[in-house]
Amino acid sequence: MKVSIYDRGFNVPIIVKNERSLTHNNIAELSGQLISDVVENHECYDIKYYKFFVRTLGKTPYTLPVIISHYLRHKSEVMSGFKLQKGACVSISNGAWRSYNEQENGRTRLAQSLFVKKMIIHEDCSLCMFMNKVILDGYICRGGHPNNPHSVFVRKTPHTGRKIVDVLIAVNRPRGTVNHKGFTPTKTDYLPLLFWDELSEEACKLQIGDRIQVEAIMQSRNYEKICGYNADNLPIYCQHIAYELSTTRFDLIDEILNS
Repeated sequence: MKVSIYDRGFNVPIIVKNERSLTHNNIAELSGQLISDVVENHECYDIKYYKFFVRTLGKTPYTLPVIISHYLRHKSEVMSGFKLQKGACVSISNGAWRSYNEQENGRTRLAQSLFVKKMIIHEDCSLCMFMNKVILDGYICRGGHPNNPHSVFVRKTPHTGRKIVDVLIAVNRPRGTVNHKGFTPTKTDYLPLLFWDELSEEACKLQIGDRIQVEAIMQSRNYEKICGYNADNLPIYCQHIAYELSTTRFDLIDEILNS
């Protein structure tokens, strides 16, 4: 069965040949140590969700936001025998990297986080196996050119001179389900992807609407942004964190041959 989805804001058809495949088109794995308290983030359909930040293991640590439901938090604590709290280490063997719109200073921005589906809590980080990987299956819905969002092109980073391509990929979530509050419709995650060096040359050949399968790592990057001006009309800089997916490999899926 083919399903065409035209999501708001992008006039790009998203074709899904098999609805069952949607359960496997966004798979994320992550391990690391909690560097923040676990705080209540929001509530949806009478289910509470909590947010915390994890510093990844490895030579280059990244700080990433994580969302977990009340049920999975309780289940993970019971099965592991440890509390989910600051300083604990976690292994998220099944999750999904998701996006949503968030209001900040009167503006809408794209927020991203790792949604937990299965997690183990460790008392000692030495027991954690290194994990930082996300596998996506989606459709390119926007290119990286500032003046032409329908083009994909190679640019160079200002400081290192490395070649880079950045695009936006649309990844469909599984179809909505019926619960006591009614039907939950299908949603789409819009995720920025980065292609570096040799991969950027191949990504430059992609077109809007192409379906690709991607393997990437989750990263964070600190940067400064002007958030106002002082009495002398000099800019005031604020610290921000950007969350990015850096591609390690990708494949272009031929929809015609696989139809």
